[in-house]
Amino acid sequence: VDGLPLQGTPFHVDVLPGPPHPSSCEANLLSRTVAGEEILVLIEGADEYGNKRTCGGGTFKAHLRGTEIQDVPVVDKDNGTYLVSFVPRIAGSLDLSVILEKKHVRSSPMN
Repeated sequence: VDGLPLQGTPFHVDVLPGPPHPSSCEANLLSRTVAGEEILVLIEGADEYGNKRTCGGGTFKAHLRGTEIQDVPVVDKDNGTYLVSFVPRIAGSLDLSVILEKKHVRSSPMN
C-alpha cells in the first residue's frame, strides 16, 4: 500500500500440475517385442499444458489388437507414470492403444 509491501508478503505458492490430459501424455516402449517375452510400456502423465504429473490418479486403459485381442492392465505407479505389461504368445503385428478419457494418448496406437 502506498509503495510499501503488505505485511506477510510475498506469499509462497506451490503450483501443482493439473489432471492428466490425453494430448500431453505419452506411451513409450521400454522393451523389445518378442513372442513369449514380457513387453513393457511406460505411460508418462502430463497435464494439458505439458506439466509432468508427480502423483497418480489417471484412469488409463490399454487394449491390444492383432494376432491377439485383449484388454491389458495399466498399473498406476503413484508418481505420474503408469506401466503396461503383457506377454504376447503369437508372433505377428499388434497394435496397442492407450486411452485416457476416451481419447488416445500421444504415440497411440503403438504398432
